[in-house]
Amino acid sequence: MSKAGKGKIIHMLSPENYIRQKARSLPLHECLVNIGWKDSQMVNVIIARKHINGNITACLYLVDLYCQGVKDTTWFFNIPVSEYNDLKEEIDEKLGLESVKYELAHNIIFSALEFAEDYGFYPHKDFTGITIFMLEEDSDAIELIDIECGVDGKPAYMHSPNHTKRETEMIIAKLEKNPGPGNYVIYDKIDVDTVETSLEGEDDDEDENDYEDEYAGMDFNEKKELFLPLLSRLDSLSETEVARFSSLGSALFFDLCDHDLVNRYFDEINEELKIKILPWNEIPDELLGYFPGTLSNSHELKKLFSEIYEVRNEHPGKARKMWKTFRGKAGGLPAVAFLELKLLDPDDVEGYLGKLKIYASRYSDYPMIKLLMLTEMISSVNQNDIMFKRELKSIFHTRVSLHPIELVEYLRFYSFTVSNEKNPHKMEALCSVLKDIDFLPENHLIGLLSIIMFAKIKYITEYFTRESPV
Repeated sequence: MSKAGKGKIIHMLSPENYIRQKARSLPLHECLVNIGWKDSQMVNVIIARKHINGNITACLYLVDLYCQGVKDTTWFFNIPVSEYNDLKEEIDEKLGLESVKYELAHNIIFSALEFAEDYGFYPHKDFTGITIFMLEEDSDAIELIDIECGVDGKPAYMHSPNHTKRETEMIIAKLEKNPGPGNYVIYDKIDVDTVETSLEGEDDDEDENDYEDEYAGMDFNEKKELFLPLLSRLDSLSETEVARFSSLGSALFFDLCDHDLVNRYFDEINEELKIKILPWNEIPDELLGYFPGTLSNSHELKKLFSEIYEVRNEHPGKARKMWKTFRGKAGGLPAVAFLELKLLDPDDVEGYLGKLKIYASRYSDYPMIKLLMLTEMISSVNQNDIMFKRELKSIFHTRVSLHPIELVEYLRFYSFTVSNEKNPHKMEALCSVLKDIDFLPENHLIGLLSIIMFAKIKYITEYFTRESPV
């Protein structure tokens, strides 16, 4: 199990937000491109900036001057110079790198962007949302350098071993629409591995359920055209189609977000969640629902409580047996009721609600059951008709630190409240915040993200249903 360490505070500026907000203020370290880029028209651009501590933040861009613009981008945040040099050396061995002035690198990227957009090709989403902010603003202050795009002024497509058959067909279909038949160039398949290389150095084997790259170059309407037929027969989709539907919905949701607002909500949510988090093995007395120092066998009970909470999903039978032991030793502690609720059959809604109401009345000041009750209220009433106080202090009062289990339950409640607000910018921001909490075990993180993912898909589905009923 992941450990929280020696007390962490959930309050940070993520690498993504740092790049968005502060990267331009860092001095340039160097700019690099692959040798021979003019002939290949596939350019790997590296922009590196140096922090005051001597570390490097570098953004990498795969630029297609033929017609597709910024096809891929990634970043390495605040890494030691030695690590950056190792990365640079690895890319240099594959491609051959040369140093260039910033103005040339800037013009390569923005010329490719402008040319690509003329033909309906849009940059990778991480460029628009993150790595564009590593570049200076595209203004008259930047020297204009003429960069040749396309072939004799025409857009061109070069077959690549990195493209699936479907990707190739979609690119050609787009060129058939604009600029139209006879007005673009297609090159036969050749070995372009030396110029079109994954900048992250990762395995490029295609995952049949991962369609993110397939949609990266599409605009909103193109993704919509693929999404709506799936939406029209949602109840009869195959497993593969469900994965495609989910990926398309997520991509469309991202496009609907105003990322300036996403950044603002990211900071607001981090401020709301600002509290010290204890290590996993340091369980406070309040987690079990009793005042500190009033229980003689507290260490044994705390250990058992934690074990039950962690195994309940994968081994429910074992967890129920452990709970009976816990109940016998803990007596009337509120934690007994909380674990009982967490162990109830999720299909027995009536039984769960009945016990939840009883325990919520009996242990009205116990935060763990209060969170379960508030979460249920969100699901059963119109959020516009009731004001939910979701601030940490409204749940945990004067507490200055929380155990990770308390945090997980609070974030579950918090995720439902944000999802029910139907504010896409805030939902996107919360996903980023959750991914930045590095001490959450993967199973808990996936559970929290799934709450928001469900809300995202519901939002985009309702968006298109309102726009054009299916």
